[in-house]
Amino acid sequence: MFILALKHEPWFDEGQAWLLARDASLTDLIWKYLRYEGSTGLWHLLLIPPAKLGLPYHSINYISIAIAIAGVYVFLKYSPFPPVIKTIFPFTYFIFYQYAVVARSYVLMPLLLFSIAVIYKDRYSKPGWFTLLILLLANTNLHGFLISAGILGVNFIELIPKWKDLSKSYRVKQVLLYSAFVLMALFTVAMLWPPEDLEVGKDFNFNILYILETSAITLLDSLTTNMLFQRLPYELYYIIFTIVIAVLVLAMSLVWFKSKKTLLLYAATTIPLLALFTIKYVSVWHEGILFLVWIFVLWISFENKTDRIVINNKFAKLINKFAICMALMFVFVIQVYWSCYVFEYDYFYNYSASRDVADYIKENNLEGKIICATGFHSVSILPYFKENILSNYSNGQKKPSFWLWSTNNETARYTTELNDIIKMKPDLIILSAKMEPLENCIINIPGYKRLRVFEGYICWKDVLYEEDAFVLYEKINR
Repeated sequence: MFILALKHEPWFDEGQAWLLARDASLTDLIWKYLRYEGSTGLWHLLLIPPAKLGLPYHSINYISIAIAIAGVYVFLKYSPFPPVIKTIFPFTYFIFYQYAVVARSYVLMPLLLFSIAVIYKDRYSKPGWFTLLILLLANTNLHGFLISAGILGVNFIELIPKWKDLSKSYRVKQVLLYSAFVLMALFTVAMLWPPEDLEVGKDFNFNILYILETSAITLLDSLTTNMLFQRLPYELYYIIFTIVIAVLVLAMSLVWFKSKKTLLLYAATTIPLLALFTIKYVSVWHEGILFLVWIFVLWISFENKTDRIVINNKFAKLINKFAICMALMFVFVIQVYWSCYVFEYDYFYNYSASRDVADYIKENNLEGKIICATGFHSVSILPYFKENILSNYSNGQKKPSFWLWSTNNETARYTTELNDIIKMKPDLIILSAKMEPLENCIINIPGYKRLRVFEGYICWKDVLYEEDAFVLYEKINR
């Protein structure tokens, strides 16, 4: 992890959080900008001190790695899994790379979920710690909020038959727990209520076929497959093999959860996520959340000392702790392969070309030039500078530097049409290759010469997912 943190080039989503923490006031961040991001603000709050103190942008990756290592430590020290599972788990894809090296709010989820798992069996005797961890998880992102709500929902259902036998002081503690969550939920709704000018993520999809297909694919992708939005550059036998493994693992897990009385917990934490993914918005980055929930419920089921429910089914009778551990091993081995692939790529090649562009501008003393860029993707260059250096961003003002996902964002008007940028006659033009191939940005611009092509490609599991590149042009002085 640490080696890659030194090498990894953050992309737009990482830079956007850093710039929000650096350039926005706390009040504006919470009540104005997070609703455009569609995410709660715990990650941004953690970034505020280093960002506002002027620490190097790459500090974000060290912070992420430190949190990821803490999550691994909790897993290794407290999880009930056999030593071989514990040994391999830190090298699985989401733990080793995607929710560690790539510095986003998701890195908080393993640490908090595993910490909740540690005290889950004692949650009734330690309601204070349980409440704190639940509230923290709910504030990592919208997905963490849904998982927290699911955990509390199951806790409430299990509490009902015990209520009349509880002491008055214990009842008060439970009422305080749920009151705190309800208040926090109301605060979250007020903070994230979508504004009328929201540009992305405002539509809903209720196509039942899409919902079923995407739910199935996302569940399988969280374990061993790589199908969501991919072109599948694989041999047919590999596709079939990974799908079969994932289906078997899920089937075994469901039977195991039912026998260990944790199926409701799995359903309450997984179904809301699938609903969000299919009805509102899903990206490949979200797959690992389902993986973490799966590990979390397996952890709880391994610690469940109650007698197993007898299921009269030949397949079910084969599902025991050894079989589940073998299933974990299959999943882990495939994910370790993904980790090896992405380690090699990110170490030797650019994940994002944004750092190279920033270094080139600094090394050639170009900050004082009039620079224009295309697309939201170019914002990933700005965290390397103390202020905005792009003349067609933020109306040419020094701050803020982050992108506002608003239909009224004037910056978007000046970054989409190259002809409009040419009319501004900037000294330098940066064309970003994100939503279109890099070759489409290698063009002849009248009055400009091409200085350099900066290549970058976001790697996902074992494929190159999308380009993250730039082409720099300089005005020809006549």
